[in-house]
Amino acid sequence: MNFLLHSRFKDFCQFQAETRAWQLDFIQLDRGASDFRLLQAAIGSRQITRVRLNRKLLQRGQCPAGMRTFVIPVNPDMSLEWLGQKVGGNDLLVFPEDGELSSRSNSDFDMITYSVPISELEQACENLGLPGLQELLGRASVLRLTPGAMTSLRQKALLCTRILEESDTGVPGGGFPELVGHEFTHALLSAISENKSDQFWIPSAQKRSACLRATLELIEDHGHESLSVRDICTRVRVSERTLQYAFKDSLGISPKSYLQAWRLNQVRRKLCHPTRSSQTIADLANHYGFWHMGQFAADYRKIFGELPKETRYRVADRGVI
Repeated sequence: MNFLLHSRFKDFCQFQAETRAWQLDFIQLDRGASDFRLLQAAIGSRQITRVRLNRKLLQRGQCPAGMRTFVIPVNPDMSLEWLGQKVGGNDLLVFPEDGELSSRSNSDFDMITYSVPISELEQACENLGLPGLQELLGRASVLRLTPGAMTSLRQKALLCTRILEESDTGVPGGGFPELVGHEFTHALLSAISENKSDQFWIPSAQKRSACLRATLELIEDHGHESLSVRDICTRVRVSERTLQYAFKDSLGISPKSYLQAWRLNQVRRKLCHPTRSSQTIADLANHYGFWHMGQFAADYRKIFGELPKETRYRVADRGVI
């Protein structure tokens, strides 16, 4: 089914609710109000999305099922932590076959994603006389293209999104489905084939990466408890120094700062969630270990740019509660 979304959001709760076919979970890591922009369209069986985010975020989740998803940086000077590895603006990113998203983005995040059913990619490879998709991609999660190849691919992706942005309603007709369906798919696969020797696979079994993953899972399950950095080290079975390095290298903040950010993000998520709106702000804060309400409100405002009660009022004004 074709659809077109073109919206701007002041918080990631709205963004997550509107985005289709993606399972997303964001943790805001820096301070400031959110200004997220989403352009998303489905044309036939394919999906193209442009996302602009102005905050430093830990992004986790899943991309659309049954497809392979490719990510094209709009800004050639950007930097991103992708699956535990630092990548740049001339890197074509490839979601792993299980579709898992794990990245840390900066405030200059501007990406175009393109999701295509595996069967269509296989057929396109055959039509172009290329090796099969598995042979073409291998285990690559990053493809380092030449600047020229990446510039050409970026321009084609931007052309697609520009046509969508200029559309008033619905998905444009004319030759647009063919542009996205055939021309762009063929350009993408041709660029990958030409640069296959430069591809590299990012391993995730490094000690710090495994430590970070285990810690994030622990916080997700037990972060609302009275959990300290020392507790985390004991449960994950790493030294505090290793834990500190893992967080600093991948997220740019300490484990203690991340734990507080995670808890504040959970409170914000509950304030935005209609089924939880009957809980008082104090109840939500206490549940996540915030007992001094004045300090909690100040910390909340520092990271999100508004007080907890202002979040609740804004959600109510949208008619959510």
